[in-house]
Amino acid sequence: MHIVLPPEVKALVQRQITSGKYKTALLCYQSRNQTSRTRRYLSSPPLENFNKKQKSGRKLRERGEIVDGATAMAKIRANMKSGHSISP
Repeated sequence: MHIVLPPEVKALVQRQITSGKYKTALLCYQSRNQTSRTRRYLSSPPLENFNKKQKSGRKLRERGEIVDGATAMAKIRANMKSGHSISP
């Protein structure tokens, strides 16, 4: 495959190769492409939402408003055995 690059991009790639950072134009491209994909992934809305939920969970845990799974399940089982309803 042959790809034609604009002169400024071609010069950038050549400088990267000359500096020794990359051995070939393909390696330079692959590295830049991976960096671009990583940057897009890290700024994606699903990840931002995950990070917000993680921070929220951390705050709840620090305030003692959250319990570990085993403790929660033990309370649920105890409530079920005693006939109590489970409230959210």
